[in-house]
Amino acid sequence: MSESKDTKEITLFPTITSFLKPTTNYLAEELKEVVKAKVESKKRQKEDDNLLRHINSVNEKINSSGNEQISYEQLGLFSDWADSVSKVDPDNKELSQLWQNLLVNASTDNSSEILISKIKSMSPGQAKALIAFADSSIKTLTEEERYHLKALENNELIQPNNSFLSFVKFALGGCMLLVIYLMLKLVILEEYIGSVITMKQADYMRIVISLLPIGFVFGIFILSIKSLQKSGRWAKKIKKLTWIGKKLAVLSRVN
Repeated sequence: MSESKDTKEITLFPTITSFLKPTTNYLAEELKEVVKAKVESKKRQKEDDNLLRHINSVNEKINSSGNEQISYEQLGLFSDWADSVSKVDPDNKELSQLWQNLLVNASTDNSSEILISKIKSMSPGQAKALIAFADSSIKTLTEEERYHLKALENNELIQPNNSFLSFVKFALGGCMLLVIYLMLKLVILEEYIGSVITMKQADYMRIVISLLPIGFVFGIFILSIKSLQKSGRWAKKIKKLTWIGKKLAVLSRVN
């Protein structure tokens, strides 16, 4: 009898499971769709709230400027602007400032179409890094801001500062030539070849002492470059804003 009961349990449980499995899968899909619908609803609600807050800020800026007339460029830009800015949290100060000032100052000579495509691809961190990079009062960039420079360069907002890099190469080359010249002067013109060949200790000491000032200056130059790299100042020396980057930097400062 017990054996029969066990057999029923073995055969019944897979049967029940096979009946319940489609129902469980169906309920899981239904639950997923319900959650997805709620998330999308919250998302749309947040986007509407973002848009309203941005529009209020834009209205305040337009009113404070004394120019209450809406330009044709602002009307033409509004649809694309509204669709994009609704996804930007107004609490992201730097990115919001760019979007709001773009609409406030929309004009044909402001390259609004180009600027809006650039701002679309920017993250809040990149916007913050761009503004910090453009601000001359900020002497060093943080590690996080330096991290975003590569993305800004790929977005054609900053570019290598070739004039500064050429100066550094020229300075390094000049130091090397000076060292070589003084070594030749000491070895050949001062007739130290004989002393080097005879390996007189006093003559070696005189050569080393003569080269110490040059080595000191060269070492200071290298250490200065290393210090710039570690402090974040180097990034502001070897990079510069492109013309698009300059326009966005101006937008970030406009009230």
